[in-house]
Amino acid sequence: MISIIIPTLNEERNLPLLLESLRNQTYRDFEVIIADANSKDKTREIAKEWGCKIIDGGLPGVGRNRGAEAAKGEILIFLDSDVVLPPDFLENVFKEFKGRKLDIAGCYVQPLTDKDIDNLLYGFANLYFRLTQFFLPQAAGHCIVVKKKIHQKINGFDEKIKLTEDFDYSKRAAEIGKFRFLEKVKIPVSMRRLDQEGRMTMATKYILIGIYFALFGGIKSDIFKYRFSHYGKKKETLKEKIESLNFNINITSRIKSIKAREILDSRGEPTIEVELSANGSKFKASVPSGASKGKFEAKELRDGGKRHQGKGVLRAVAGINEIIAPKIIGKYVINQIKIDGIINKLDGTKDKSRLGANSALAVSMAVCRAGAEAKSVPLYQHLADIYSEKILIFSKKKFSLPTPCFNVINGGAHAGNQLDVQEFMVVPQMDSFAKNLEEGVKIYQCLKGLLKDKFGKSAVNLGDEGGFAPSLKRTQDCLSLIMTAAKKVGSTKKIKIGLDVAASQFYLPPHHNIGSRGRNKKYHFEGKKFNSDQLLNFYKNLIKKFPIIFLEDPFDEEDCAGFQKAQKTIGKKVFRSRGASKVLVRDEVLILGDDFLTTNIERITRAYREEACSGTIIKPNQIGTVIETIEAAKLAKSYDWKILVSHRSGDTADSFIADLAVGVNADFIKSGAPARGERVAKYNRLLEIEEEIKKKFRSL
Repeated sequence: MISIIIPTLNEERNLPLLLESLRNQTYRDFEVIIADANSKDKTREIAKEWGCKIIDGGLPGVGRNRGAEAAKGEILIFLDSDVVLPPDFLENVFKEFKGRKLDIAGCYVQPLTDKDIDNLLYGFANLYFRLTQFFLPQAAGHCIVVKKKIHQKINGFDEKIKLTEDFDYSKRAAEIGKFRFLEKVKIPVSMRRLDQEGRMTMATKYILIGIYFALFGGIKSDIFKYRFSHYGKKKETLKEKIESLNFNINITSRIKSIKAREILDSRGEPTIEVELSANGSKFKASVPSGASKGKFEAKELRDGGKRHQGKGVLRAVAGINEIIAPKIIGKYVINQIKIDGIINKLDGTKDKSRLGANSALAVSMAVCRAGAEAKSVPLYQHLADIYSEKILIFSKKKFSLPTPCFNVINGGAHAGNQLDVQEFMVVPQMDSFAKNLEEGVKIYQCLKGLLKDKFGKSAVNLGDEGGFAPSLKRTQDCLSLIMTAAKKVGSTKKIKIGLDVAASQFYLPPHHNIGSRGRNKKYHFEGKKFNSDQLLNFYKNLIKKFPIIFLEDPFDEEDCAGFQKAQKTIGKKVFRSRGASKVLVRDEVLILGDDFLTTNIERITRAYREEACSGTIIKPNQIGTVIETIEAAKLAKSYDWKILVSHRSGDTADSFIADLAVGVNADFIKSGAPARGERVAKYNRLLEIEEEIKKKFRSL
């Protein structure tokens, strides 16, 4: 018996024609299975009237797999619903398939049209399939003939693939069985896709799809805007179709060489710089390092010993040059996912402890820059395309700039003073990045004068991140000084305040909480001991007095209960009844996780389920590769969280995070104070991006 499996979604126009042609077949030993993806039209009714077996389907790969599970035949034929079969089709297919002892076969196509251009296009397609069947087997989904046992051995279609799942399927099947195209039959196919999208657009798209599959395998994203089901949406204009294609891409650009070296970061400590060459150009990337590190971060690889107080990175450099480089030289630079996957596989640990997150990130960033150049797009555009799972298609997205958070007073692990709160940030609320930067600079310079006049020259010494490090102890005193500076320059109503509390830095370990059994977590803060509830009340009082927009790591990285309480109380809007209406008394304060989340999708997922945060800090070196960083940002966005892309206290002049913030559409970015070269490099890059975007999209 032959089992014919047809995935459908809203096919009431085409399905009757196919079923009528099946009714007229000279070969009669077959069944028809309709795998329907919840059609809203009369598809299921039609299938029922014609006596078909109906099962629940999904995207074509899912529908075909479910149909195969229900199939009784030893030979499976997967058909698209818009084909029409000649009466002897099944008879000829069966004879040739059996006679040539095939395990899987494809069919050449015959367009259901009399237009010369269609016959020409499909003639080229048939020639391509004929020539490549021996070394790159690709059977298109309009007709695939396969033995059921082969289907089962390869576990069917890969349901993660959105497009070219048919090519991937036939390629895997051909690895264990004999594959050829049938010579005695052609499958007549509808021209609906060509009519809908245009001949040249579809021809170009199919060429790009073929190139993509040959280079990278199955397409798991929506980069080619494939729509399964009968077309019913507004037709794109020719201009829109052309604009969606990136004709400047150098798809063959490969990594030619990689060289890593040890350099110094802004704290005078060793870090890694990578220089990658591809397509005649060189691309550099250098990675930062944090002073305040979360215990759940991916691990840096340091040398140990006496040299550089154990902080050298020569082992990490050697790992790049001797282990990573040989495995990725020759790889295509636009395939960031594949290269980052190779790096992770070479490391083989969950926390990057073998090769180091610093090694992984340096290479990953350099590859990303090379990928942008190969596509002839800015880095932020390339990152946005990766975020949107696009490679060959040019994104027409209109970008927005993140709001900067200027660290004007440093404390905690970032300064040598007695302040427990690590960062006091000014967050301007203007309508452009340039104006926000101007507001930040005004307040920073005014604050410098206030501190110098009140506490002397030593008060304007700088911390790691360019903020001032005065000899103050109380959080409230710092906030009052910032607001005084804002008032002096006329910016009181133009700014908010962000605090990176970094509470893990002043959390007392369990042996200081004898008898509490973890129930009474203690924090040594401003000379006193606080439990979580007391610390939360301290934050509530600050919020009443100052325009605080977010609290970053208000509790220890393992104090999930503290985060939950904060999110439940200060993380929600507060209304007060006034007659029959409600008046907003206080907007929500964002609860952001840094050490608590560490740019890690598992921890972000847990925090979302436990309602412990409303936003996340994104730091690439916390997780180790560009792809993993983007995945974390994308997950947070799917939760409707806010995203703050962040530098590290030990940074370099590399401005990668500026492009990253724009590419992932981050709400905020922090790169320290508007001072010191490694901090200003990011802000200057954002000025450049804003200028470029305004020039490109005048409507912004």
